[in-house]
Amino acid sequence: MRIVVEGIDRLGKSTLINNILKHYGPHPIIHCSSPPKGIENPGKYQEKFFKECFRLLDNRFNDLIFDRCHLGEYIYGPLYRKTDPNFIFDIESFHPNACEETKLVLLCTDDFSIMKDDGLSLDYNARDKEQDLFFEAFQKSKIKNKYILKVNDCNQYRNEMEIFNELKTWIDNEH
Repeated sequence: MRIVVEGIDRLGKSTLINNILKHYGPHPIIHCSSPPKGIENPGKYQEKFFKECFRLLDNRFNDLIFDRCHLGEYIYGPLYRKTDPNFIFDIESFHPNACEETKLVLLCTDDFSIMKDDGLSLDYNARDKEQDLFFEAFQKSKIKNKYILKVNDCNQYRNEMEIFNELKTWIDNEH
């Protein structure tokens, strides 16, 4: 199984991935984040990195889970690196098998007050804008098997097993 879990910080991507591993067995996990500090051209670095990610996703024999992948670049590239992120959709175009075989899950919330302050940044307006951009990238993505998974019920997180079971039902019905 090849699956990409996307969404803004602190929505439970890692928790969901841990539950996927418990149920479906071990899979290599690739955690995508910002480029290393000091990189001369971070946009080119990210483009090369995501091309490699899609090369891995293209291989029918690879079982992989991505804790974030290329869609985050659509949000964070322009915000933090002042780069044009549209190369991510070009990369998808060159990897039709990856787009056909990969499952893309977007975690979201409609109540940012559920999120706890981690001491870094908890600007609800910024989170709302980031999530809107994730929705935009999700819609533009050429990945065929896509699922939006809401992690809250009113003003509280849903139970992690309830969230996982919703995803499991979708995954199992996709085969």
